[in-house]
Amino acid sequence: MRVFPERVDATGTILQRLDNILGINEKGEVTLGFGTEFNTCVDVLTRCFAFSRHVPETQQRAIVRRAVIEAKKAGNFSAKAITDKMKAEQGSYLRNPIRRFVLLTSASFRLDEKLHPIKLKDNTLTFMRYRPQNYPLPDGGSFRVTDNTPHDYFYIKVHISARDPHGAAELGFQTADFWRAIWNFFYNLGSDFRITFGGDGRKPVNRILPGPLHTLHYPNGRLALEGQWWYTPLVKGVHAEQISRRYIDLRQVERLVRRKIASCNFSDQLV
Repeated sequence: MRVFPERVDATGTILQRLDNILGINEKGEVTLGFGTEFNTCVDVLTRCFAFSRHVPETQQRAIVRRAVIEAKKAGNFSAKAITDKMKAEQGSYLRNPIRRFVLLTSASFRLDEKLHPIKLKDNTLTFMRYRPQNYPLPDGGSFRVTDNTPHDYFYIKVHISARDPHGAAELGFQTADFWRAIWNFFYNLGSDFRITFGGDGRKPVNRILPGPLHTLHYPNGRLALEGQWWYTPLVKGVHAEQISRRYIDLRQVERLVRRKIASCNFSDQLV
């Protein structure tokens, strides 16, 4: 792990600021101060280091956060000490076994015929009209979790491999967003411009929108994150896009875009 050369100065500035923000109380515990400045500094510092591409962003931030807190507690807040702790944390994370997960989500489209799976690099999306019965809703405690996915939306299983559930969720959302981006690119090709007015007249630019509820599971349907889910507010007045009429053209454009992306020199940054 190394600091990006062009960000050395920024790294020193952020570390100095973090050293001032963090404190030690009478119990020897590290205090984070007030407000959101600590989290902002951690986010900036994370961007200064070249992590392995196999470490998801959520885990990168967690590694940086733990490293600076441990360095402060140890009384050695040098850049080398913090970098060494981050190297050790990254190595420990990369030694975790890779497991299979499924992100269950949905999207605003309809299709009269069967939709075949879509493979995006090492990840696969499978589609179904109804929520699978063996995929339970999480327990929200005093809050009752309900699935208010519109009846005309399609459910999607995003099959991914990751070293931990949070990394799996991040990869699952990235995969689903990448797929939706390609399909929305197809529908936006014929739109030279779009006029939007304020108030209730505003409508999304894209036609294929994410559904409201997203949950992470193991392949057998068991929840991978108990008591945790993600929610996307539904846009008022938006209905599922009927894609049957243009489905063949849509898949042709999808395959073309995927081939073009796979052949470019920075495809790993796009997928």
